[in-house]
Parts: sequence; C-alpha cells; structure tokens
Amino acid sequence: MRGKHIVFTAPNTAELQGFEFDESLAEDEVLVETIATLISTGTELANFTGLSPNVWIKGAWGAYPHVPGYTAVGRVLAVGDGVGRYGRQGQRIVPGVRVFGFTPHASVAKASVSRRLLFPLDDGDDVNRMLLARMGMVASAGMRALHRPAYGRDVVVIGQGLVGLFAAQLLDIAGAEVVAYDRAPRRVELARSLGVDARLGPAEGEELGEIADIVIEAIGNPRLVPAAVAMARNLGEVVLLGSPRGPGDDAGPVLSDIHHRGISLTGALEWLVPFHAASAGTGPSLEDAAHMVMRWIRSGRLRTEGMISDVRSPVDCQDAFARLSEDRNAYHGVVFDWRGIA
Repeated sequence: MRGKHIVFTAPNTAELQGFEFDESLAEDEVLVETIATLISTGTELANFTGLSPNVWIKGAWGAYPHVPGYTAVGRVLAVGDGVGRYGRQGQRIVPGVRVFGFTPHASVAKASVSRRLLFPLDDGDDVNRMLLARMGMVASAGMRALHRPAYGRDVVVIGQGLVGLFAAQLLDIAGAEVVAYDRAPRRVELARSLGVDARLGPAEGEELGEIADIVIEAIGNPRLVPAAVAMARNLGEVVLLGSPRGPGDDAGPVLSDIHHRGISLTGALEWLVPFHAASAGTGPSLEDAAHMVMRWIRSGRLRTEGMISDVRSPVDCQDAFARLSEDRNAYHGVVFDWRGIA
C-alpha cells in the first residue's frame, strides 16, 4: 500500500513525500485513513526550525529526516484481531468509524490501541474541534502537576497559544482566578473572545511583581522562567507546561530566587502521565483527560471558536510550517485536510 506523509528533511524544510506501507496488523493495531491532522506549534515547530537538539542526534526521536505529527482524525479501514479487547466498555473501534488518535501527518497510518490512545467520535462531532482536544489534553497535564488545588487561588498563564488557551480555561473551570499574558496582540484578542482575562506581556526580562499563587509557563521559552518565578508569591508554584527549548539566561539568579522564596518549580510533560486509566494509580490518566476534554468541548464548557486560523492542504506543508514559525501573531492553529491525498 502506498501513502503520503510530511517529512522534515532539514531545518526549515518540510516536504510531502510518498512512502510504502505494510497493511498487515498486529492484534492491537488499527489501520486509519486520515481525514485531518493538527500542527503542534511547540514540538513540531521546534523540530521544523532545528531548535530542538534531537534533530541533530542520529537515531534520536525527531532526527532528520523526521515524520512529524501526533494529532489526527481519520476513518478506520481495518482492525487487528485483538482490538476489541481494548478500550472502555461500549467503545467500538470497527471499520468505517471515525476516530481521534495520536497518528502523524500522513494519509494513512497504524495506531496501537494498547500503547497509545484511539477514540471513536460521535456522529455529530466536528473534526477540527476534536483535533483541538489534543491540545486540551496537553494543557491538562499542567493541572495534574499542581501540588495544591487551584480552587480560589490567583493564577497566571504565560502564553496564549493553543495549549495556553486551554490551560487558562481549565484553571477557570477549576475555580481559580486566572489572568493570561501573551506578547502577540492577536492572541490576546482571541483569548479575550473566549472569556479569558488576557493582557499583553511580559517581555523577556520584564518583571511584573509577585501577583500569583501559581504561574503556568505555557510557551517553552527558558528566558521567561525568571519572569514566571518573579510573578509567584512566596511559597508559590511555577509549572513548566511548555517544554523549554532554546537558549536561556544564567540560571544562578533565578535558582537563588526559588531557594530564598520557597518557590516550587515543576515540570508538566504530558508523556509522563500514564496513558490508560488502569495504570494511572490514584491520579487521572491521559485517557481520562481525553474523555473530559472531548466531553467539555462538545458541551461548550471549553470554548474553541477562532482557535483554528487556517486549513491547508498537505501539499502546502512548507508554507504552512514556515508561516507558523515566522508569524505567531496571525497563525496559531493550522489543520491539514488530507481528503483527496493518496
């Protein structure tokens, strides 16, 4: 079987290439024909631009040539013999059903239901809104990382990209008093349209004073960590929801500030959260987070209007990734429509 997928071949270079595909399935695998995929503007742009160090390490995840993507909606073509044993009660993954999963930017892909997540969609589900649920799952990892409940606490979210937009809304639902910041005026406008109290700033090196019990850094810019720490009150929490990439300033002053003011600094990498509820112990799993986020998007409790700025053909992948990396003010959520790509 032949398909097409997007490949990062070098820094700032994305190509749509053909590939040969083995149709045979392990017992836990599902063959999916892709309808649409969503660009993750943090991870994928770091790999596209060469900012992530992994792209230069032979054999590492993300090394060039690299097939990006982990957010897709597609239609099931075939299933392995044991697929019916996985998933929640009443969850049917059968040929013809639309599914949401972690597959790459490709016209066809295999998905393992034991090692990753795959969810059947409701008949009325909008594809783009369900793609955005993936970013809501990422944001939920920041909630899981908190040492104390957010209810009644003052919270700052730095960054109003897709993950930051969901983080601000989830914290608001949890009962926090949330203020969000971003340096891009269009993103601030979008956040406000979704009901978030959003403001411009902070710039690198700018300190706004001790204004919050919890500060969420949702961008992944190491140079904003000192500002995040400075915003936290004594004995407060700073959560690194964005994976830090790129150069940072001397760590000495910020570490001293953390030490002397009792600040808790916590990483919130989504991939540290167990995938399935049965292996998550007492905490919520990614499976739990996915069901919660998808349910709240369907009900309108989590708002998504305006989050998708562009829908492109995979043929235009080079321009789509380049524009996202060059103008994050205007571009923030980009979907690839794979229908007709074979």
